[in-house]
Amino acid sequence: VSQSRYDFYKLNSWTAGALNLATRSSDGHLLSIQATGEWDTALWVPTQVQTTQNGTLTVEADLSDVDAGQPVWLEDLHLNVQHDLRLGAYTYAHMANVADRFRIHFRALVPVVVQLNGAVRYGTATGLPMAQAQLQIGSASQPVATTTSSPQGEFGFSAVPAGQYAITVLPAQGWGGVNATDAVLVARHFAGQQGLTGLAELAADVTGGGSVNATDALSILNRYTGQISSFPGLGGDFVWTPSSLVLGGQSSQSIGVAVLAKGDVNMSYVTGTGLRTTQPRLGERGALWLSEGEVEVPVFAASAMDPAAVSLEWLLPAGVRVLEVRPSMPSVAGFSMLQRGTVCRVAWYGANAQSLREGDELCRIRVSGAVDGIWSLGSASELADERGKAYAEPALSMPRLLRSGQGGAPAGAGSSVTVSAYGGRVYVGGRIS
Repeated sequence: VSQSRYDFYKLNSWTAGALNLATRSSDGHLLSIQATGEWDTALWVPTQVQTTQNGTLTVEADLSDVDAGQPVWLEDLHLNVQHDLRLGAYTYAHMANVADRFRIHFRALVPVVVQLNGAVRYGTATGLPMAQAQLQIGSASQPVATTTSSPQGEFGFSAVPAGQYAITVLPAQGWGGVNATDAVLVARHFAGQQGLTGLAELAADVTGGGSVNATDALSILNRYTGQISSFPGLGGDFVWTPSSLVLGGQSSQSIGVAVLAKGDVNMSYVTGTGLRTTQPRLGERGALWLSEGEVEVPVFAASAMDPAAVSLEWLLPAGVRVLEVRPSMPSVAGFSMLQRGTVCRVAWYGANAQSLREGDELCRIRVSGAVDGIWSLGSASELADERGKAYAEPALSMPRLLRSGQGGAPAGAGSSVTVSAYGGRVYVGGRIS
């Protein structure tokens, strides 16, 4: 029904969850179309949104037919927020129908200003403080304010105009804390075996594809070993929550910001450090007599364990080259390896945990240029069960490597072929048979 030549009454839809947007005329009628003549700087239009389904709603204006210099502002009377619609859409949490909640102004408003304080921490609201993190509110192209957190992770913005803003966090610390333990948790999330939620689920999507799957798990392995130096997704190496906020309704507000390195779904990272501060101990188990050429070195469990995720950082003697690592795990779902100089990182995880007793074989490492002694494990090494719980120390052992002709060599051992027996296994020239 036409109220005038251009105005039309609002006819609400009663479909569950339907959005009913209307303006109100000066004589109290709700309208779906409301026309005005030439407006002045005092003009504002009462507007309301009604729906039976609460959630996050976005108000966006099509200003293509409005003069470029004409201000258009949305005022949220419920939150006491004034938002410039020329800067973008306005998003809010709709929790109840409030009559005439909004006003559309065709003039620039003087925004209410808010003092915003808070703290930024790693992983959870009670996690370690993120010192010297740079925080910005506003869009990347139009920042409203920038500040830096204190050594305790605290920050503050003074006199920020009320409105809706995106939050950007740039930690001073580098990315880290990610290995095969995180990869197996990501894989289990995809399989529906162990779900990730909240910030951890957000951090699991390292490829930025919008979902979490095996590609993310493999990318995590490849970044741990060094196959890739960054994740393919956009947005840097960290995620955080909240990613936006609405300021208004009070003179001061406080928020807590939680930050997580992409991929660190178990939130293990102590920012600015490695996973561990000490190198795990690698025990000695028997002896392996070496010959020239390639050899295979077994690595054993030094205690009973059920690893589903293995992250090993080998600190090798100069000249040793790792050619291959073969896990003894019967069902390896993801694997990655890379050697740079004297450091070799290898990581894998399985669809199911591997049950090991003391002395059982974890993997075999095929190398060239093997030298005497026992290799060392770096501080980035970790073994974890299928629930992602890391063992306190990667309790592993390997044979002591000995050259032919050294004290204790088997009688009659030559320079190219030697034989040694240990634990029911016979090693011929360094190869397991």
